[in-house]
Amino acid sequence: MVGQKGPLTRIASGCTPEEQAALEAIYANLNQGRNKFRLHVTPDFSKDEASGQTYYFYNKPGGLQHWLASAASPPDDTVIALIDPDFVFMRPLTAKVKADGIMFSDPVQAEELVEEVTVGHPAAQFYGIGDKWIEFNLTYIAGDDSPALGVKSNPAWKHYSIGPPYIVAKPDMVKIAQLWHSVVPRVYEGHPHLLAEMYAYCVAAAHLELPHLRLDGYMTSETEAYGEAWSLVDNLNDESICSEDLSLRTTHLPTFLHYCQRYKVGPEFVFWKRDLDEKFFSCGGSPLLLPNQEQLREYLDPTSGALSTKERANHKYHAFQYCQVAMKTNKALQKYKSLFCDVGDNGQAASSIK
Repeated sequence: MVGQKGPLTRIASGCTPEEQAALEAIYANLNQGRNKFRLHVTPDFSKDEASGQTYYFYNKPGGLQHWLASAASPPDDTVIALIDPDFVFMRPLTAKVKADGIMFSDPVQAEELVEEVTVGHPAAQFYGIGDKWIEFNLTYIAGDDSPALGVKSNPAWKHYSIGPPYIVAKPDMVKIAQLWHSVVPRVYEGHPHLLAEMYAYCVAAAHLELPHLRLDGYMTSETEAYGEAWSLVDNLNDESICSEDLSLRTTHLPTFLHYCQRYKVGPEFVFWKRDLDEKFFSCGGSPLLLPNQEQLREYLDPTSGALSTKERANHKYHAFQYCQVAMKTNKALQKYKSLFCDVGDNGQAASSIK
């Protein structure tokens, strides 16, 4: 753990009874008498009623709204950060903006930074989704008097070209979640694609006149993307990017590693989340392999001149993402085995839960 303060709640939608029981067992063992790790199970919201298609990302606004309306909802003075399941903490996330040494870029200006996230002042990570949503049929989606209709291209890019982590005071998040869940089917109707739920968040936030402070330093994800915290990786020496204790030795790291892409160190070491064995987290699961220093040096190619400066930077970013997600995933496997498996003297798991 990186010392994250405050509880972390997993919102799980559409579980079978067996899946819910397994999750409850995991969280009970993780907590060991504490209430740090929480689980909130919701109905399945993934069916699109108009088309009959399955759009799993309906579960995001639907699950969030269900949690906020439940007895498990946090106090009203809470700041909530909504993150995706494919996020790994590299350092603690806080609601403090200026004190966090946060990164930003044009068109955001230094004088626009707030001290912290409060009611009326949400923040989020920059994503390159742009202003496409302002071309949608917003009258149909949000109503003919919606403030979203008045948002032009520049403010759409500046305040709403965003994604997780969404960092929002609870009173604002309650309003966003309700409207987000309401409008996303209309967005999906006209734009039945992966990013429909992200565009629907933009519409909801714009309708509620909640422009977000768009920041860059919360994550690394796409190795060739701008607006992410890659400059922090640039500052790391080559040997440290595959160091297991990296997050313990420096605070100058992205807050999250967002592993939504394919990462590789040469042909031998490749990570893609959808390729991970579904039985990885089991007593018989094998850890992901890591490159040694010689393999890493060969991949980064520091002396031969075979790589351009841009290519070498991209290799370094791939190595950082691969090594850090592999090590964090291996630690999670180790934790899983310590909680659920009978491990013999040879370190092999002798039993498994279902």
